[in-house]
Amino acid sequence: MHVISSTLFLFMYLNCYYDAATLQGNLVEKAFIFPSGMKALVFYIHSKGLKIGTYGDVGGVEDPTTWVPSLGNSWRTTGDIKDNWESMTNKADMNEAWTSYAGLGGWNDKLCVQGKKVKKIGDLEVWAGRLSGNRVVVIRWNRGSSKASISRKKLSFWLNDMVFRRSLRNGGCYLLSALLFGESIGVVGVTSLILGVVGLLLLKVNFVKENLTTIPPAD
Repeated sequence: MHVISSTLFLFMYLNCYYDAATLQGNLVEKAFIFPSGMKALVFYIHSKGLKIGTYGDVGGVEDPTTWVPSLGNSWRTTGDIKDNWESMTNKADMNEAWTSYAGLGGWNDKLCVQGKKVKKIGDLEVWAGRLSGNRVVVIRWNRGSSKASISRKKLSFWLNDMVFRRSLRNGGCYLLSALLFGESIGVVGVTSLILGVVGLLLLKVNFVKENLTTIPPAD
């Protein structure tokens, strides 16, 4: 198997057309493509140390976010994100309405965006979304036509607000990592963060139970 021999651990994407559906609504794969069935294929792939997942279309039923969690682990509400600013912001805006549906066992597809706008002041926005391990991803957006900065005090205030308030009240401290550049900026201690005209600052917030000095919220 080339994937194994080349040490490449890839996700293999196949179009698994189905012949029919049972009375219970279960899909039946095409026998001439998978004569042993999907179950046997899954066992074979697992025996090679690989993983496999299935991907299905909603079949014309709208708002998959509201019902897919009972059937699978993720859903799609938009097309793929393209490598441009307009596509990214557009997908985020379209998915903001579905934030409350994401949680353990059911998430928006990783190719898309799902988060909640927690602050908006003029062209400046702060979005947040949940991650595993008691973490939150924070996106600081500048939708304006000029550079903008955010002070440490203001950032601290925004992190204390809304979705973060409970975790901080429970004794956690927050650590930030500048994910876009792959380097940590440690416990919030920078004086300001400069955001470009077209771009964002993506932060990962870890709530940790350690005796660290927290920064008080803005007055």
